[in-house]
Amino acid sequence: MLQVQGAFGVAKDVQAEEPSRLFAHTWLPSAPHNRVMVREVSAQQAYFSGFSGPSGSGEGAIISGGSAVATFILVVDSNRKFSTVQALMKEQISFGRKYYFHAPSYRDSPEVDGPDLAFFAVRMPSWSVKPPWKIQSAKRMSGHVYFDEVAKPLPPVKIKTPPKSALEDLVTKGNITKVSKAKKSASSSKSVLFEFGPGEVMLALTDLNGNTMSEMQFSLAGDANAKGGIMLPMSLNTNEGAIAVTPTIISRSSSDLELSIADLEANLFIRERAKVIGCSKNVIKQLEGGKVKRRLSTNDFSF
Repeated sequence: MLQVQGAFGVAKDVQAEEPSRLFAHTWLPSAPHNRVMVREVSAQQAYFSGFSGPSGSGEGAIISGGSAVATFILVVDSNRKFSTVQALMKEQISFGRKYYFHAPSYRDSPEVDGPDLAFFAVRMPSWSVKPPWKIQSAKRMSGHVYFDEVAKPLPPVKIKTPPKSALEDLVTKGNITKVSKAKKSASSSKSVLFEFGPGEVMLALTDLNGNTMSEMQFSLAGDANAKGGIMLPMSLNTNEGAIAVTPTIISRSSSDLELSIADLEANLFIRERAKVIGCSKNVIKQLEGGKVKRRLSTNDFSF
């Protein structure tokens, strides 16, 4: 089983939101001795938006990208490398045999022999408003997939140990290398990958003063090796133009919950990103401790 859920909200300064995709994946350790049958694939969405504009400005308009959709992919011969997961996230995978299952589906699928990677993606709609209108919105979406694994007779094959996380290859390279990579990643204006293990986590995107521009809460259920992820934008469009933002972790369900941003330990990336966008030392310290100036209702983010 894989189950992932996200709740999103933005402050009324924001004018547009890019399409988002929630990810979840797990390695299937018994491959190629297993046979998988997909029982159910589903995506759910509860979407709320409220928008407002200056008095006397006339009618406003909101443009939405549509409803949530979910896709489940079983990969045979994935090479059991994290690069395979990254390629699936970017929809650029060109190796291995892939079997696609789309939501909604409530019937048993044909059996798939020997998959070693299960990957689940839930896509979220985009929206924007036309100036001079501003928007404050909250939305929640989730998806789940149920599948069964059964053994099938095959000669013994040596299986590579699946990576525990994207961080595993970095911990042996020393702190200097990690800090150098963090500075490089934090300087980019492109979206970055946020990864989390089973549990719940709340995250905010803030400006250089620590003001919350967007909040997100994620929940992932699955086996111990399951990972969830989403691409985080490093800038947001507002009526005053694009502003640079930094992520910060507000809370997590357990101190043992592993979190990474751009393949780095989350707080390391947050510290370097905060420096890049011009946060003061005091704001950086607050962001590392999960303290932000919250302007969004916490009622919108309870599961």
